[in-house]
Amino acid sequence: VRFAITVDGSDTEVEATREHPTVKVGYVRVAASFIDFDKLHQAGVGDFVNPHLLRESHQHAAFDRALPGSGLVIPGSTGVDTWRQELDRFLQETKFDQASDRTLADMLLALHGAPSAPAKFAPLRRCSSCGAKGDQLPGGQIDVPKSGTACPACGATVYLGDVLRTDEEYMPEGSNRSALTRMMLTAERLTSLGYMQLLFEDAHNYEVLEKTLFITDGPLGSFGTVAPLKRRFQDYLGELAKQCTANHRPAAPLVVGVEKSGAFVEHARLIAPLIEPGQVMFLTTEYINRVTGRPLDNPYGSDEFYGRRFIYRTKSGGVLV
Repeated sequence: VRFAITVDGSDTEVEATREHPTVKVGYVRVAASFIDFDKLHQAGVGDFVNPHLLRESHQHAAFDRALPGSGLVIPGSTGVDTWRQELDRFLQETKFDQASDRTLADMLLALHGAPSAPAKFAPLRRCSSCGAKGDQLPGGQIDVPKSGTACPACGATVYLGDVLRTDEEYMPEGSNRSALTRMMLTAERLTSLGYMQLLFEDAHNYEVLEKTLFITDGPLGSFGTVAPLKRRFQDYLGELAKQCTANHRPAAPLVVGVEKSGAFVEHARLIAPLIEPGQVMFLTTEYINRVTGRPLDNPYGSDEFYGRRFIYRTKSGGVLV
């Protein structure tokens, strides 16, 4: 591995004003870093750090967005419709990197297609306005293009952002931190996907992909209303690996999600002395169920995770999950 692309995000929900504490505003920020390990190591050769090489070894990009919480409503719309409109605007207007013309909406459609053929539509199985689903919809779903469409049952506007179904968690009163965090995590994953797509389209795509490690915050999974994206990520990454091996290159990309807290991080610290430095401990489903207190035959994470859990003890003695 010569390169690393890391993506992390944060979100918060605050009161719009002190005078109106029930009116909430959410903020999402996602940042990405590109690191060239060769240049980073070269910068430290000698008695003094080479500032030019150090600067060249690292590049970064970031975007942020405000999203409406409870009590913040577009005139003529409900709270949940305001959330849907602003969420879609977020996807349509936000570029994951200013060096690229692609937006998060483009990457959501790419996720529903293949690395070499992004989808033109994303499926939605339930109208967010009238609740029509199944036999009430032609073909059992609404095919939503980037620009949106109309529900065949009620005629209401259907946005591409509705595919994420975060409106189902929206609360007209109280906190919307859950929907906000869900959106932040999805934006992180779509940003990572954007960089994978950029490298795949590069003239030296396979060579660069096999040398690049993608690191994201948290486990490789999609949860709650966006859980169906799990299989999309799994299929997309699988297709990338197939195209690499078909061209006689190692399967790529290498994607790792690093957890900062939680039961597995605590467990890893407890058993760290039992793992040799520089070694990886793969966790079986049975082992995971023991740690989480579930039945041993529980199909843990089968509907959410597109990665495998493991514990890595670094050569310096630290642990990563």
